[in-house]
Amino acid sequence: MLNLNDYRKKVFSQFGEDGITEKIFELIGTTNKICVEFGVEDGSQCCSRILWENHEFKQILFDNNYENEEINLKKHTITVDNVLTIFEENNVPKEFDLLCVDIDSYDFYVTHKILEVYKPRVIILETNPTFLKEDKVIQLNHSLNMGAYHGASLKAWHNTLNDYDLVCHEINGINCFFVKKQLMDGNIKDLNNFEKLFNQHNGLHNYKMYPNNYPILTSIEALKLINYENRNNRFRNNRKRM
Repeated sequence: MLNLNDYRKKVFSQFGEDGITEKIFELIGTTNKICVEFGVEDGSQCCSRILWENHEFKQILFDNNYENEEINLKKHTITVDNVLTIFEENNVPKEFDLLCVDIDSYDFYVTHKILEVYKPRVIILETNPTFLKEDKVIQLNHSLNMGAYHGASLKAWHNTLNDYDLVCHEINGINCFFVKKQLMDGNIKDLNNFEKLFNQHNGLHNYKMYPNNYPILTSIEALKLINYENRNNRFRNNRKRM
């Protein structure tokens, strides 16, 4: 049984995600070798780069400030409202090998919007360590000007990604790895064991807890908000066609 943190290796990533990513695909294999990542800045330091530099993956990259045709980096500000359209315009297949999300804001809502249509085999997500073990998500459409106020907790991801197994929480406690169910059965130590995967990082307990007045929701409340907005959008679209 493997602890994926034993395989961490820093080549292009920030915290050694390169080695973890390589080991996951060594275990589960690849299909179309397509990776989609947004929030990559100029692409020099990102989780998927090890795959498109060293393993012949085709990358589809997005950032709200940078673009570079040579590495297929498109300049887009990804939102809940536009992400599916942007994926469609850029010919993202419905099933692909890797999705990486790191936009320091509405990661939770955008990821769940993507998963309504698209089915990546592996997902790398940033967590908010200031939420510690709590099930917390930022409120949608709130101004993000409060320092370390972004994204969602590991617990929130674990509670809602029902079609995926939690396989790793990297050693710094920032990024987590999910793999489609049954692909990693029997390979990973502490598979889906939130307590074990969280508690292996003693440094997480040094993070300052968020203020009580942070505008946050539980993961279930956040999902209900997404579904409520979807229903409203469908209602508005139906009225336009009448």
